[in-house]
Amino acid sequence: MELLVGLKVKYTAFGAGVITDAVDNYVTVEFAAQTTKFVYPGTFERFIKAEDLDVQQAIVSSINDAKAAAEQKRQAEEEGT
Repeated sequence: MELLVGLKVKYTAFGAGVITDAVDNYVTVEFAAQTTKFVYPGTFERFIKAEDLDVQQAIVSSINDAKAAAEQKRQAEEEGT
C-alpha cells in the first residue's frame, strides 16, 4: 500500500491528483480543490485511474485475482454443504 503514495491519478469529478496516504484499505488523494479518501482497491475500478497505465493494469489485475479467489472459495463452500 505504501508504494501507492506519490502515485498520480485522475478522477473525472476532481481532475488530476496525487495519493498522499495509504493506510489499511484507504487511499487519500490530494486534488487541486480538495483532499478525498477512497476505499482501496475498489476505487480503481470505478472512480480513479492511475496515470501510469502499467500500475493501473496491475491494480485491476489484483482486484480480478481477488474476485476469482473469492468466487472459488464460495463455490467450494457451496459444494461442501
